[in-house]
Formats: sequence, structure tokens, C-alpha cells
Amino acid sequence: MDKQQYYDQCKRVRDIIKSSKMNYYSAFILENKSDHKVLFNTIDRLLHRKSEKHYPTCNSITELCNSFANFFSEKIVAIRQEIDDLPNADSFDFEQFDEMIIDSELTELFPTSVEELSALVGKISTKSCSLDPVPVSLLKNCITDLLPIICQVVNLSFESTIMPTSMKQALLSPLLKKQTLNFESFSNFRPISNLKFLSKVIEKVAASRLWDHLCTNDLNEIFQSAYKKYHSCETALVRVQNDILKAIDNNKCVILLLLDLSAAFDTVDHDILLNRLQSNFGIKGKAQAWFRSYLTDRTHFVKIDGSSSSVHPVSYGVPQGSVLGPLLYLLYTSPLGNLMRKHDISFHLYADDNHIYTTFGFNNDVELSLATCRVERCLADITNWMSANKLKLNTDKTELLVLHSKFRQISLQPNITVRSDTIKSNIHI
Repeated sequence: MDKQQYYDQCKRVRDIIKSSKMNYYSAFILENKSDHKVLFNTIDRLLHRKSEKHYPTCNSITELCNSFANFFSEKIVAIRQEIDDLPNADSFDFEQFDEMIIDSELTELFPTSVEELSALVGKISTKSCSLDPVPVSLLKNCITDLLPIICQVVNLSFESTIMPTSMKQALLSPLLKKQTLNFESFSNFRPISNLKFLSKVIEKVAASRLWDHLCTNDLNEIFQSAYKKYHSCETALVRVQNDILKAIDNNKCVILLLLDLSAAFDTVDHDILLNRLQSNFGIKGKAQAWFRSYLTDRTHFVKIDGSSSSVHPVSYGVPQGSVLGPLLYLLYTSPLGNLMRKHDISFHLYADDNHIYTTFGFNNDVELSLATCRVERCLADITNWMSANKLKLNTDKTELLVLHSKFRQISLQPNITVRSDTIKSNIHI
């Protein structure tokens, strides 16, 4: 009888635990229903799924770290050299796409307050960086006592227009671009920057000042969906898909060009970026000086399983994984929207992913030829603009699609030529 009572009690405890877990995760999923990243991470945790990390074969972890660090640095130098060697890469005049008339300027980054910091810090992830003196989760537990000190550090940085050198060192984590790629090849990895928590806090406040300035003066690209409130990858795809389906319903076919850039974030030219911030967005004076300090004298190193590489200087690019880096990249490439409008072509941007598309009449060879020429001319200008701005279009990974209804078959497959490369189309129903 005692044994049966023990079994019954165990079953009761299991049922209570199961019920509590179900209630907890149901409420958690409902609370985060719009945050896909949180939902997928939760599902992976429940299913005990954790992807294994694989790296190229090396004699030691330290050698692997140095090999990654050298590869990432040499790759950017090679891309920049390849761009500089292009014939007449800087001879194209794109100043017309850089002109923006604004009524106000951002001449300084205004001080923050403890109340504002409290709200911003709560939005920063608890992911720790080994450069931090204490884990971020522990620091957040004491954040109320530390906020006045952090507030003073942020305000001193803005007042002196200096981003502290210790905040400009990034720990790089090599991330395999796709799990199906060969992990023995260094080129299949991208560097993700991990920065100190305090660095992220300073960037968060600076990004808030910059974002307020852009919104107040209506300087955001309307068809750019990355890193904008109420805009996401989902909204970008919905808009592009809607345009394509509407065109097909109207007895049209669609030419869709998907551009691919080589290490776009890492090849950004700092001088061009700072000039564009001033000329296009009115960022001058102490604000521009702070951004100059933020961009210059940066360093990074690779760390894997406790072993580190030597420290490398960073002369180009904006750090991936930072708060400000992606936003600055959007401002750097902002003229692309005006360039595409010049060609009267539809487009949508998501960070460094560019979708260009136009329509032509079904079984209308003349319209197909005109649409192909329009896309080709637009792509030629984009390629030249990118070369002048130290960005490289990767034609090998750029895709050309022709989309149509399954009830309206087409036989012609248009191809696009850019410089000496030909991009062949794929027909999709």
C-alpha cells in the first residue's frame, strides 16, 4: 500500500510539473508571438537541439584562430585592391543621387539620462562577451546601482566626441554562413563582432539620437526594411511577393534580380561614409567628430574555445553584430534608392540584400527586350556606383529569375551582361 501511495504521489508531482511547464511556455510563446528569433530559440531549447560547430582542420586552436584572423583581414584587403584595379572605377558621376535638402542638422549627440538608459539597457541582450569584466546577466541584476555611473560615461563620450579605445575592440566569432556549406573552407565563414556591454550601451544611445534625427527629417528610405521599427524581413517579402502576384494576375511576367555583395559591411570606406553623413544627412560638428572617433582605430581578434589570435587593426567597414554598424551601412548605401528610381524600376532593400524587379507583357518580345535592357542599364549603374563606393557586386551569386503563371508558359530566357560577366536567368512558375 505504501508503494502504491508513493507511485500515486510521484504521478501527481509529474502532472503538476507538466501542467506548470505547459502554462509557462504557453504564456511565454503568446507574449513573444511576434519575435521569431525568441520563438525558434525556445523550440530548439525544448527539443534539445543545438547545432554543432565545425571549423577547418588545423594543428591547434591557436593556429586556427590566427588563420581565421588573417583570412578575414586579407579578404578585405584583396576585395579593396580588386575594386581599385577596376578600369575607371572612380570616373562615374553619382553626385545627383547624394543630394538631400534637409531643414535641420545634427551637430551634437545630446546627453542621456538614467531614466532613458534604464529603458535602453533593457532592450540589450544578455549575451556576454569575454571582454566584459563580469557576465552581462550579473551586471543587469545590479544595473540600478550602476546606471548613474554608466550615464556619466556615455555623456562624457558624447561631450568629448571620443569613443574610448577599449570600447572599439571586437571579439570575432566565425559563423558558418549555411550549415550545408563545407566547413573546411574559410570563405564559407563570416565574422560576427562581439563587443563589450558598455560599448553597446553607448552605441544604443548614439543610435537613438541618429534615428530620431532621421525620422524627424524624413530621411529614411521608404523601401528599406532592415533595422527599422515595424519593418522586418517579413514585411519586405510580403511587399515583393504582393507586387509579383499582382503583376501575374494582370497577365504580366516579372524579371526579378537578387543582388549579392561580397563582405558588404566589411568594405565600407570610412571617409566616404563620414562625408555622406554630412552632405546627405546633416550630421556635422561634434556629432560627426564622435562618429569619426567611433569608426577609426578599431581592432579585432578571433577567439575559439578559449584560445585567441593576435590583434588586427580594422581600417575599413562597420562591425557586424554592433548596434550602430547596420544603421551606418544603410546610410552609406542610401543613394541606391534614388539610383534605381532613375531607371523607373521597382526595388526593395533589406540591409545588403537588394531586390530589383520589373514587368513585361506575356508573349510580348518587345516588352521583354525593353524590360531586360532597363534592368541591365540599372545593374550597370549599380555596379559602377558600388565600385566608386568600394563595394563589390558578386555576380557569381547574383540571381536572375523570370516569374510567370503556370498557365502562361514562356520560351525566351533573358540574360543580363554586366561588364564581362553574364547572369543567366532561371524561369520559375
